[in-house]
Amino acid sequence: MPLDDPTLAILDAAPVLIWRSGADAQCDWFNRAWLAFTGRRLEQETGEGWAEGVHSDDFDRCLKTYMEAFADRRAFEMEYRLRRHDGAYRWLVDAGRPFAGADGRFAGYMGYCFDVSEHREMAETLSRREQLLQEAQEVGRMGHYVFDAIADRWESSAMLDCIFGIDGAYTRDLAGWLALVAPEMREEMGRYWQEITSRGGNFNKEYRIVRPADGTQREVYGRGKVTYAPDGKALRMLGTIQDITEAKALEQRMRLAAGVFDNAQQGILITDPKGTIIDANPAFCKLTGYTLSEVLGRNPRMLKSGQQDADFYRRLWTDLSRDRSWRGEIWNRKKNGEFYPGILEINAVTDGADQVTHYVGMFSDIADLKKAQSSLERLANYDVLTGLPNRSLLSNRLQQAVANARRHDRPLAVCFLDLDGFKAINDIHGHEAGDHLLIQVAQRLNNAVRSGDTVCRLGGDEFIVLLTELEVVTELAPVLGRLLSEVARPYDVLGKRLEVTASIGVTLFPADDADPDLLIRHADHAMYQAKKAGRNRYRLFGWGDASAEGD
Repeated sequence: MPLDDPTLAILDAAPVLIWRSGADAQCDWFNRAWLAFTGRRLEQETGEGWAEGVHSDDFDRCLKTYMEAFADRRAFEMEYRLRRHDGAYRWLVDAGRPFAGADGRFAGYMGYCFDVSEHREMAETLSRREQLLQEAQEVGRMGHYVFDAIADRWESSAMLDCIFGIDGAYTRDLAGWLALVAPEMREEMGRYWQEITSRGGNFNKEYRIVRPADGTQREVYGRGKVTYAPDGKALRMLGTIQDITEAKALEQRMRLAAGVFDNAQQGILITDPKGTIIDANPAFCKLTGYTLSEVLGRNPRMLKSGQQDADFYRRLWTDLSRDRSWRGEIWNRKKNGEFYPGILEINAVTDGADQVTHYVGMFSDIADLKKAQSSLERLANYDVLTGLPNRSLLSNRLQQAVANARRHDRPLAVCFLDLDGFKAINDIHGHEAGDHLLIQVAQRLNNAVRSGDTVCRLGGDEFIVLLTELEVVTELAPVLGRLLSEVARPYDVLGKRLEVTASIGVTLFPADDADPDLLIRHADHAMYQAKKAGRNRYRLFGWGDASAEGD
């Protein structure tokens, strides 16, 4: 498949990562998105070079999946981590599809990849949200103290001593408390204490301490009610110290989780156990066209497209109830009625009693991937120039046609058509004119046969016509005559009048009870007999001494 092939050029500009390997299992081409992702040149990636970027933990599994699929000539899908140009590893879903060359034989694989790292990270982050909330409730360690401002002495509870990391021998005076404060905050906390005791007020402050027991720093929240004498002098303070280190860390993690939720590219939906929507992120609203207020309190079934039947959703909920997660491809509907495909992953969030408290659904739009996949499938089965089925698809259709002809006891005609004088048109008028002529020939052949028949292009100016709608052999001659007449009509090509004719070789099944490949070779042989007999005619293989003719 040359790099200037129009379809390959389209794939080269696709936004997804696409690769190609040859029949020797070696990768020989990567599109621009792949090279931009890895930051490497094409010559660095070809052969086995691309494997240098696969994470070492994934390499053996990745290689095994690829080689097993390659050996069986079957499609495959796998996930692995690939190193990006900045050195970070990203999770990819890689789908490979076999394709055939111009001769119809297996020629290698085309594969497309998409980055699912955020999807995986989001699944892990959101599944922990319920656990993080539970941790926040447990972070409540609190001790109490009484400070005698006149005697400069404070007494503390065992929990406060545990928080501060001190024992009974520690000096409990103002200086001793300030010595526990982190050095960078000590001056600030000294001024704060002086302000309270001189101007009045209560203690209410977050600060950091350094535990003498192990030298670790802890975040604490101090509260204290100060009792004053009539002259305004502080007498004592009764208060609490709460270790909020974990709470502060939790706050940071929750802020991060909220940021991920709000900024994720995937649409995220959170429901209660009954399926009522309680939250959705901006990406979900952008994807579906609904505002948050329009979806809150409703059920996700509002997004159903009707593309999946009731059995699909029953299986989904059965799997989700059993495994607490489900992942698959689904079609949904936007607010404006537009259908769109995507990958949906649903995870159940449970409490300490293993009861479902929420469901979190994450949806990725794969419309672009579907288009790329469609291009790959069309590339594998259809001729790029004429849009006719190619040799690969012909093989499948011919096998089906032979099976149907045998089952219904009807004749099948395999017609090998080659243009007369096409090379001269290419030589005189150029390949562009030749391509335009081939496109018109393909259209005329399609129009000349019935709906159940098949017209294929083998390559160059060679075509195969499968006539499957024959009731009796006598119907063959009018169809072949129509094909010859249609091809022979003059063509308007780039403002020039051009003419070609066709030579057709025909073999009839089951009179010619050969396998599909041999049927084509027999029709090819009969076509050469038609050319020898003067062209612009057809010959039937195996009739008489060599062939029969129709002029």
